Amino acid sequence: MATSSKFLDWFSEAKSRTTLRRMETDDNFHFIRNNYLFEQFSPDAIAFILLHLIERRYNNDDLIFKEENPSICFFILKQGKAEIFVTPSPGVKIVYETLDPGQLFGEVSVLSSSSRTASARALENDTVMLLMSTFDLEELCRAYPVDGLKLLRAIAGRITDYLATTTRRLRVAQAELHELKQKLDSHDG
Repeated sequence: MATSSKFLDWFSEAKSRTTLRRMETDDNFHFIRNNYLFEQFSPDAIAFILLHLIERRYNNDDLIFKEENPSICFFILKQGKAEIFVTPSPGVKIVYETLDPGQLFGEVSVLSSSSRTASARALENDTVMLLMSTFDLEELCRAYPVDGLKLLRAIAGRITDYLATTTRRLRVAQAELHELKQKLDSHDG
């Protein structure tokens, strides 16, 4: 019995190594393997992710998603540039962030199961995105809980960084507004 168990363990390991060797010829393998989100993932979890990622290409000024639309996936920018923005009123556009390759976005509404909180647009021709659906994220967490937790922590870290940046910007805007109010008050007086 022990011999057959050892054989099954060896066979499973050999199968994983063969699968990884095949995947190493895929350019998404190297991109994912070198991305901070997937650091220290098990080979099986990397294989799962590669099987479930969808690659999409966009041209300059193509809309990737629109504010208020339903959300079923998050994105990783593989190539090109993109921006995250809102349009609070007609003709007014506020850019929250310009994204470079390797960055994650669209994660807030995926984790909260809500509508998109902003819009995203490609800024270059041949902008390439890798998408992962919420369903695949949930399956990853069920099948590979340790790796799923690592990904969820990385996503939470991204959200935390974004909130800290937004808080800093709000404080600066409040200080500027206060200063303008004081100048206006002193000018009127």
